[in-house]
Amino acid sequence: MSLDFTPSGSDDTIPVMISVSDMLWLQKMDPDPLSPNTRQRCKKLVNTMKSSQYSSRPASAGYQKFVTGNEHCFTLPFLSKNPSDLILCNLQSTEIRSYHELEDCSGIYFWNSLRDSIGSNPIIINGMDVRTLLPGGWLNDSIVNFWMRWIGIPLSSSCEQSSVHVFSSHFLSSVLLSGYSSDLKRWLRKINIFTKKLLLFPFYSASHWSLVAVFNPAMIKQTSKRWGDVSYTGDVSCLVHFDSLGTDTIHNGSDIAWAIRLVLNEEWNVHFNNSLDKTSRPFSHRCLPLISPKVPQQSNSFDCGVFTSRYAFNSIQLLKNPLKMRDLHNKLKIYVSDHPLFDFSGDDITRMRVDMHNMLRAITEQYHSHRATTADTPSGADGHDVAMNLFADSDSGEATDDDDDDDVVFINDDNSSDGSGSEWSCGSDELINDDDEPLLYESSGELFSKLMGGVRLLCIYSFLLFRVVSL
Repeated sequence: MSLDFTPSGSDDTIPVMISVSDMLWLQKMDPDPLSPNTRQRCKKLVNTMKSSQYSSRPASAGYQKFVTGNEHCFTLPFLSKNPSDLILCNLQSTEIRSYHELEDCSGIYFWNSLRDSIGSNPIIINGMDVRTLLPGGWLNDSIVNFWMRWIGIPLSSSCEQSSVHVFSSHFLSSVLLSGYSSDLKRWLRKINIFTKKLLLFPFYSASHWSLVAVFNPAMIKQTSKRWGDVSYTGDVSCLVHFDSLGTDTIHNGSDIAWAIRLVLNEEWNVHFNNSLDKTSRPFSHRCLPLISPKVPQQSNSFDCGVFTSRYAFNSIQLLKNPLKMRDLHNKLKIYVSDHPLFDFSGDDITRMRVDMHNMLRAITEQYHSHRATTADTPSGADGHDVAMNLFADSDSGEATDDDDDDDVVFINDDNSSDGSGSEWSCGSDELINDDDEPLLYESSGELFSKLMGGVRLLCIYSFLLFRVVSL
């Protein structure tokens, strides 16, 4: 958790990260939180955290401050006068700027891709979310999900992102909690994940972030038939776990692999298994083992979210290189561990925090500029933009129907409260309602009762009016 600490003689408020275990330890140490002993322990703990987090880099270095509290920053997507302005927000990211020729990308194409990938599930970022990017902060689910979805948006028709599907950070934890239930299956009801070359599963559990990636899921049959044959030159499937804690991770690889294979096998049955043998399971531990390659690791207790974000970006860039059986044979040493993409340090992660923060600032400026020039923009109950323009044609500005998108359902994951800053809304690729009707609609029985009540009231008024006229 984050505690705001104001040093004596200073007006600056510094967020200091205190682990849950430390808080429990303090609670057990003394039942009175205001006792001198507890105060002294807390002061020592805060000083220790401060010195470890801020000794190498000033807290404000590189940050372009734009939030002071939990004010609303932006809601994506929103219509902009010039869609190219939105794509230029990518210039704030060193990673995106280094691996994409942004001047060759189309703002219209990017905006349409953003709209299509988001569906009816808008991205909402508030000040509390942004503050997790400050030095020493644990990234919450809003920031991680934003980044994953943002980098998964194709910048042009030739980009690797068009072959990527990003899952909500709540998906994998939900499968581990309750299995691949019928509710969770609806998240993929209108998506064939086997048309994608890369599936990304950001995973948050026990106050730690990691990333699970599935490369070439549609190639599982070829992978199974030629498993272990290093001479095989075709593309193969691969299940990879990127974890910044390495072998010291607190995430159970066996459980994660089980959950991923369960989802893949169930979805395979939906799209390909037309045989009588519905027990066929092409994704097994033999031909799809979980590989945990050696990758740069965190040297503190709070950077796991940024490392996970970097792993996701790198995974998308790896799609430029074919994944072969020989790469599985050497545990991805050449494909991942020795690849220049993974030659980064803690300083790069610190810089990436700043880049992500400043990117959010650039998007926020675009959003508020849009709000200022669109006085009649509809607002939701909380004052935020509703996705009224979500299905608008960017060229004509006229609204169009989109039958592929469903209504928004909001869910809360109580088990991920430590990493959550905003509710995760589930739309076209998320949890959807059975009948695709807006949740604000009442049931047909309730509507009928109210209708009949109105008819009866109308009859009474008509009768009274008749009597008055007769008199």
